[in-house]
Amino acid sequence: MPVFDFFPELTGTAAANPWILAVALAACHYNTSSRQKPSSSLSRKLPDVAMHGLARDFISCSPSRSPPSSPQSSRPPVDMPLELVLSIVEAAYVQDSPDSIALLKTCSLVCRSWSVPVQKLLFRSVTLRTDTAYASFSAAVGAGTPHSRVLGAAIRHLRVVIDYSQPSYLHQRAFAHAVTMCPNLQELDVALYGLADSFSGADALGTVDSSRLRRRAPSFDQETLETLRSGPSIQSLSFSNWSENQECVYQLLDLWPALRSLSMSGTSPHLLPSASSTPYPGSLESLRINFQTPPSLEFMSWLLHQSQTTGSLKSLTFDRDPCPDLFDHFLDAFGPSLQSLSTPNFPCNTTRTVESSCDNLEFLRMDRPQLNPLAYKSVPKTIKHLAIGIDRDTPLQPVIDVVKGKPALEEVTVRLWNGGEGHRLLPALKIACAYRGVELRVTKDADDYKKAFMNVSCFPHRF
Repeated sequence: MPVFDFFPELTGTAAANPWILAVALAACHYNTSSRQKPSSSLSRKLPDVAMHGLARDFISCSPSRSPPSSPQSSRPPVDMPLELVLSIVEAAYVQDSPDSIALLKTCSLVCRSWSVPVQKLLFRSVTLRTDTAYASFSAAVGAGTPHSRVLGAAIRHLRVVIDYSQPSYLHQRAFAHAVTMCPNLQELDVALYGLADSFSGADALGTVDSSRLRRRAPSFDQETLETLRSGPSIQSLSFSNWSENQECVYQLLDLWPALRSLSMSGTSPHLLPSASSTPYPGSLESLRINFQTPPSLEFMSWLLHQSQTTGSLKSLTFDRDPCPDLFDHFLDAFGPSLQSLSTPNFPCNTTRTVESSCDNLEFLRMDRPQLNPLAYKSVPKTIKHLAIGIDRDTPLQPVIDVVKGKPALEEVTVRLWNGGEGHRLLPALKIACAYRGVELRVTKDADDYKKAFMNVSCFPHRF
């Protein structure tokens, strides 16, 4: 390509690019005495003449005008406000999620200004399962330094696992000391696993020795109880008892008589003769039960005596199908005060309906895709949020009727089970919700389904 044909491809005007003038001057200073002077056919001669000048003078010639410098290049970098950074990190954080914990660990190493605020978020929820974990926790929180006190004050939720079948189990006294290191603790989650009885010999064919299924666990000793009593006054307790011990739940309830939220699972408690004379003095607002067998009505009456008197119970959750007697007992005693009710299914032989018993119910959750036909007929007119599960065979027309007939309804959350995404009436449900202005959330993920209830106003705690 001729050199002058090359220039228009790089620039449009010579004034804006002073190196074009330098090339032209190089061509003029070139010694042409030994060559024939350029003729009118300049395009044939000039390439050979000007090429050497271009190579020599283009490199050495400086432009007559330097390009204007960008005004942003001289400005110092502007840091994002720390409050905004922490808001973004906190929005991405999900409690007890391994990915979130890894995210917080990485963010705490970014810079010094991020380190302490992110560590406080990382220590908001702590889990202790072994004596080794307690030693590390004590070194970080109980060292007596200003930084350790900051981390201890940041803890809001503590989960401990006391498993006597493990070689390095968390001792009950270590558990008590860990609680005292958290002055602002609000939620305590205790899981107790007993030690299996030793077994020798062989079972008869087709039988299982019942002693093999027993798991013993000692009660909390007096020193542990005194240490716990000197610690913070928590608002929420979750106790999972996977042992035969019936006394531990009474010991924990005696330590915190002003609980607002209680969750119990595992072995069903029975009313002990020593506790029958004095009912639990606390007024619970939220109760969750997940027992292997239905608890005794005597124990539930002992536990909820003050709650029934004051009408404080607002949220009730059954993780397993409740028996008809227990379900009727709760509706009779707490129906007028309930604002939130969660159950896998409605008992078939119940003599009470939610519509007639729960005058103030705002949230109703029924997870099973195949429900008792009375379930949708008993939805009260005060309902604002309905959560259900559907599969390919779920009768969906009653749900559509609820959307059309309940004027207070604002939100419907649907969890899709087997083939639920292909239900023939799912588009009709979407149309009915859109027509009424009801927000519809559809998900197949169990975690996303549970997250939809975290912001429900009638849930004072996360249980």
